[in-house]
Amino acid sequence: MSAQTFMLFLAVASALLALWIVVRFPRLNPESGRAVTVALVVAALVFLAVPPAIGLVGVPLGGLAAIFFVALPGCTYLFLAVAWLMLYVGRAIAPHLH
Repeated sequence: MSAQTFMLFLAVASALLALWIVVRFPRLNPESGRAVTVALVVAALVFLAVPPAIGLVGVPLGGLAAIFFVALPGCTYLFLAVAWLMLYVGRAIAPHLH
């Protein structure tokens, strides 16, 4: 398997995990604009922190540990924050449907 194929699978797995979290735990979904903004700011910080963290974890523990303990949770949170944003915008556009 090529590195590009593995990264595609990692991204799809992260997106599916985020979708599962949104559906399975609806109480975690932020209700206010401020909470969504905080989630997006945290997502931006995660986006900046994941590459150096992969290097820090990967050197002593190995590549697989870095992928499954840093990259997968980081990507999952990025997709989760975007899903929360989409839900918030959907509620703002059509509040009578939710």
